[in-house]
Parts: sequence; C-alpha cells; structure tokens
Amino acid sequence: MDLKNSAMYLDLLSLVSIPSVSPSVKENDVVQYIYDRFMELDYFKKNPWDLQVLPCDKDLLGRNIVFAIVRAQPSTSSTIILMGHMDVISPDVYGKLKEWAFSPEELSRRIGEEDIDENAREDLDSGEWIFGRGVADMKAGVALCMDKLREAARDPSALKVNLAVLFVPDEENNSGGMLGAVPYLAEYQEKGLSYLACINTEPTFSMEPDPAPAVYIGSLGKLNTFFYCLGSQSHVGEYYRGLSSGLLASHINLMLDGNPEFADSHGDAWYSPYGCIKMNDMREEYSATIVSRGVFAYSYLTSSKKPSEILEDLETVAMEAQKNALDHYEKNARSFAIRSGAQNIPVDWEPRVMSYATLEEKTRALYGERFDKFVEYAFNKCGDEADERDKGIRLVHEMTMALGMEGPIVIYGLLPPWYPHRINEELDRGETVIKAVATELVQKAREEFGQNMEIRKFYEGVSDLSYCGYTGGKQELDLFGNNCPVWNRLYHFPSEDLVKLRIPIMNLGPRGKDLHKRTERIHLPYYMDILPKLMDLAISCISALNE
Repeated sequence: MDLKNSAMYLDLLSLVSIPSVSPSVKENDVVQYIYDRFMELDYFKKNPWDLQVLPCDKDLLGRNIVFAIVRAQPSTSSTIILMGHMDVISPDVYGKLKEWAFSPEELSRRIGEEDIDENAREDLDSGEWIFGRGVADMKAGVALCMDKLREAARDPSALKVNLAVLFVPDEENNSGGMLGAVPYLAEYQEKGLSYLACINTEPTFSMEPDPAPAVYIGSLGKLNTFFYCLGSQSHVGEYYRGLSSGLLASHINLMLDGNPEFADSHGDAWYSPYGCIKMNDMREEYSATIVSRGVFAYSYLTSSKKPSEILEDLETVAMEAQKNALDHYEKNARSFAIRSGAQNIPVDWEPRVMSYATLEEKTRALYGERFDKFVEYAFNKCGDEADERDKGIRLVHEMTMALGMEGPIVIYGLLPPWYPHRINEELDRGETVIKAVATELVQKAREEFGQNMEIRKFYEGVSDLSYCGYTGGKQELDLFGNNCPVWNRLYHFPSEDLVKLRIPIMNLGPRGKDLHKRTERIHLPYYMDILPKLMDLAISCISALNE
C-alpha cells in the first residue's frame, strides 16, 4: 500500500483539506480542485467540452456541479456514471481537535489523546484506519471516481462504454446539487447518451460495530412530515375554557414518535419509524395564555410506502390522536369541575383534520391574484436563519391566521427534502444486470481477496441515487407537491425531468465507520487495494452484460 505515490490518496488528502461544509460557497473550492486536476490530462486538453462546470439552477449560493466524460473509441452512446457529493457536515463535534478535522494524517495522530470508544481505539491502534471530517462521507469516494476517470482518459480506446463522473454539492442539506443535476442528465440523454448505470461511492452504512463491506443495489427513501396543531386560546387562569395545542401535539407525539407500528418494511427488512426532528409553539412573545398553536415535524424512512399511503397515515394519526387528546381534556375538566364546583365545563370540542393541500386551496380562494404576494410575505416574516422547513411551517401558520381558523384542528402535510426510495426488483434488464454484477463482486471479493462482502437491498443512509429516476407515477409526484408548502417555491423538484430517467443504480464505496461523528474514518487497505479493483470489475461487468 504505497500511499505517497498514490494519486488517489493524494487527491483524498487534498479534497478533505477543503472545508466544504454544506451549505457554503466553499463547496465550489472542491469544484475548482477537481476541474484543475482533470485539466492536467491530455484528454481534456484536447476535448475541453467533455469537462463541464454546471450551475445549480436557482441556488442562492451559486454552487456548481462537475460533469466529466471520457468517450470510448470507437464511439458509443452507452455510458456509466460514477458519482459522489463534494460537501461535508460541520466539524464542530471535534471540539478542541476541530482545527485538525480536515487534516486526516495529523488528526489520526492526535485523536488517540482523546476519550474515544473501544472500537475506534482498536482501529486507530491497528494503523489501518485514517480519521477526518469527510474522509468517509464522502471524499474517499470522490477521489476514487477521479482516479477511475483519470485511468480511462489515458486510453479511451480501451473503453467499451463511455465513463462519466458526476460530482454534486449540497447532499448533506437538501440534495440541491443532485436535484440540479437531473435536468442536465435528462438533456444529455435526449442528446444521445444511454445510461447503463450510476454507481455512487458512499461509504458503508451500518449499525454494526464492524460492518463488512457492502454493495448496495437500492437506496432507502426519506421525507419529512408535519402536524400543525391549532387549539383554542384561554388565560391560564381559565384553563378549561380553552384547549392547549400542546395537548394535541403531545398525543400525536405519543402515538407516532418511534412507534414501530408505523415503520416501513420491504420483505423481512424493517426500517426506523417516524422520529421527531422539530417542535415549535409558534409564539414570539411571553404570554399568560395557554399555547394554542404549535407544530411537530418528523423524519420518516421509506422502503415501499408511497406519498399517498403516508398522507393517509398522517390523517389517521391526526384524527385518532386528537380524539385521544379531547378525551383526556374532558376527563380532566370534569374532574376539576367536581373538585371546584365550576359550572359549564368542559367545553364540547369536535376533532377536525385538514391536509395542507386543502388549506392552500382555501387560502388561494381568499386571496385570488394576490396569493403569490401573500406567500412572499409569509416567507419574509422568517429570520435569516430560517431554512425551507421553517419557512414552510411559517406559511402554514400565516394561512391559518389569514383564514381566521379556530381550533381544535390538526393540519398535516409534507416538508423537504424528499428522497424517493429506489428498489431493485429486476423489473427491467438494467436492474437484472445490476443484481448480477453485485453477485460477481461478492464472489470476487471472497475468492480473490478473502474479503466477506454483503449485498444489501438499500443504501440505508439515504443518498443521491434517489434522483436517478422516478417510477412511482405522476399522480404521486403531484400529491407530494400539493401537500408541501415550499414545493417549487423554495424547494425545486425536477419532476418532469426525473420521470424521463430510469438509470439503474448501485452503491460501491469504501469501508467506513462513524459517519458524522468525530471518529469518522475509512479502512485504508480496503480502500487502496481492494475497492479500486472491485470498481474495475463493476464497470467491466456492466459493460459486458449490456452488449
């Protein structure tokens, strides 16, 4: 394992040294590095049009995408894409080691002085692992893709298919980079490229302490959901004259948060259920008034459920939880009336639910041609720190205020980002080829390298592979959009171009651990000696099986 003379390893160190924390303009520094490295190659000096820096449409930070292709000789339309994202998450978790988070070799020397878990300590002491922010997630994959394209550029006549790379920003935030790349991929397809596969290079994702390397033939989905709970105002001294939105939200949370009954599954595999990611009382000032407006948001992993099924679940939860909350209220109110001798309590509340799509329809009817101005006004009421989810919730809040809505009512809907799940069910030749290639990789890893390797149905950390095509139908896309407050306003989802693509997908990346933690690391022997050979096999097998 000759690290000093390895262009891939040197690229890895250089890429990690760029603090491309998402979202920030520093992501474009990675773009510049990749562009400069590729322009050193004779192929791109002769064919500069095959190396493109492409703007992410509507990106407020002006971030860019890199698409480069080495065309086979003789020419062909068949193309394999290697892919990776250029951004990383914040290094704040490193504490006093933060200044070395982007210097893998130095960090690997220093992190042993810290209190790290036993598994990380064993890996460090072995000398076979290198630590650093982004070293696994996922600049090792980017460096691998660069190395494979560099090899292809040296002798295009040895290629049977075109080899392309796609590097995108923003995966750690909203996947705006990949969403921005979809129209370009659709355009290149219309101009003649035929995509045999997209191979992503995300690292191993597993809950196990020592996961085996894996080849993933699908990608888990993810979306965010929200419940806006509207109660009824009352002074705290007259509690039972009003209805706390906190009571409504609490029953929703008890019913939904972490409940395995709502976990999605595929075959005998189950995935994490709804997890609460945000709660807000929507109040901007202190008041001796019971809270009457509040919102809870949840993240949800999908492997089979469609937006229509998820919205049905949300409606069911909103109604059943609200009934439970009102029963709870009534029981307490009656008990208080008996103790205090108070009259005319409890209030006879009736539970109601409403989808965001219906809420917007009512607000459009109210404002007519002024509706877009109203939306702009609602977004502008958010502070500079607000993201798309915050602004979507604010829009819901302003709609309920404008309509003069009285509770109790629970409004449910969806928030970005949306990663549609991708499943390999061998429904076409492309998926059948990917399944066969995965089997070949596992056999090669075992027989030639003595390395156990798994085939996994989904990349379980969610990935940009979700946007290599959408097969769920236009009705599901429309349903999601109609129930998402920021859809095609602040969150731009390329629906029309996405349905044009049906790119077979695979994830084949380094053996990594502790993604997003301060002990993020990759196994160097696998990364340097085995993974490049497995990637060569994947490319050659996909090419051969598609002849």
